[in-house]
Amino acid sequence: MTVKFKFSVAGLLAVFWIVMYAAADRLSPFTPTRFGWDPVLRMPIVTAFVIPYLSFYVMPFVLALVVPDRAFLRRTAMLAVAVIVASAAVFFVFPTEIVRPAFTTEWRFGAWLLRLVHDVDTCRNCFPSLHVSLSVFMGLAIGRARPRWRFAAWTWASLIVLSTLFTRQHYVVDVAGGLALGLGAWWIFRSGSGVRK
Repeated sequence: MTVKFKFSVAGLLAVFWIVMYAAADRLSPFTPTRFGWDPVLRMPIVTAFVIPYLSFYVMPFVLALVVPDRAFLRRTAMLAVAVIVASAAVFFVFPTEIVRPAFTTEWRFGAWLLRLVHDVDTCRNCFPSLHVSLSVFMGLAIGRARPRWRFAAWTWASLIVLSTLFTRQHYVVDVAGGLALGLGAWWIFRSGSGVRK
């Protein structure tokens, strides 16, 4: 990727973070717990899932390393940015909030790490889940670029999806929205590049 393209992507990401935290400060976010219908309310917190949750931040670098086709990588990056921008717009217009209960665990490092995630990450801007949309999209892209790694990439993405629930970072409805967005981005990728697998 060219330096100009990298700066363009960085600029869009900076705008996203500004919008995300602006949305986080808005009053009266939607909270699904008000209605008690989201299945995640009955799910336990499993601190071990903080590892796949954080591994999400490694996936873009893996994608960049394993994709030899620059046009493929550029198109993937552009659609990933589009997913982020679309999500930021939803965050601003329709902010949602996750309610995180107290938890205890025998794995002290896992508990410490998850509490750190909860402290650093805003409890708002949950729908749609960017962890889900981007990991699904990038997992499909890695699998397409490296067919031998397809099962591993899809398994990795699936663990990240599950981690958003077991770390109490998202509700099921957030995951559904993220899946729709990630699969939609992949459909656009396939439609525009002639990819059919």
